Amino acid sequence: MFALGRMARAAGAFALALGLTGCFDFEQHLVLKGSGGGRLEVKMRTDPSLKGAFENETLLPAQAQPIEVTREIKDGQYVQTEKAPFNALSELRVENEDLTLTNNGNTLFGVGPKKFTLKRVVASDGENGDAGAVGAAAFQDRVYVFSATIPGWIDKAHPLLVGNESVKPTTEGATVKWVIPMSQAIAAGRLEYRVEFFSYMNVAGTVSAQRVEGKPARMPFTTKLGSPEN
Repeated sequence: MFALGRMARAAGAFALALGLTGCFDFEQHLVLKGSGGGRLEVKMRTDPSLKGAFENETLLPAQAQPIEVTREIKDGQYVQTEKAPFNALSELRVENEDLTLTNNGNTLFGVGPKKFTLKRVVASDGENGDAGAVGAAAFQDRVYVFSATIPGWIDKAHPLLVGNESVKPTTEGATVKWVIPMSQAIAAGRLEYRVEFFSYMNVAGTVSAQRVEGKPARMPFTTKLGSPEN
């Protein structure tokens, strides 16, 4: 994952300089496979006039395997999609967060599926009041989405605590999704996602993604102002 607070506030300040508000949506989707591998997908939607600010940027940190990046203008928005595949969660590199998968053991006296816990803790620098206010102004009426698809059956998807508010996730089949306002995602100092599920995944003990410490915000991006590019 990219550092949401860092990227969002830097982009937010740039958007405000152009007189744009409410112009960003971020979605992240983690897909786990029975082999223990999977992929992390990130999608950003923004005003096409900001294309130049992102066309030379990646939202995900550099990976051992190449990141697949798609940039397009779709439905009047600039959409940047990135996919980072991995053969094991320990290969995945994420920024300013802890992502772990724990095998809690077999059920039904050792012959049933294993019970797993997927936990994601995002450390945000959003507690910086001045910068957080800049970001919140640019992201009004927009959302931040994190979802996970697991190779099994969801047992319990825990609510997400955002400040003093508890946000319940939604589930559809093997996918769990949390949706929160972008302004709250930026302002939160800590976000903890957790889902418990049953699976025959080939994973023992606890495995963790590689944590990468984010860089300071660049504000504004180096770009040329002009009309949107097609």
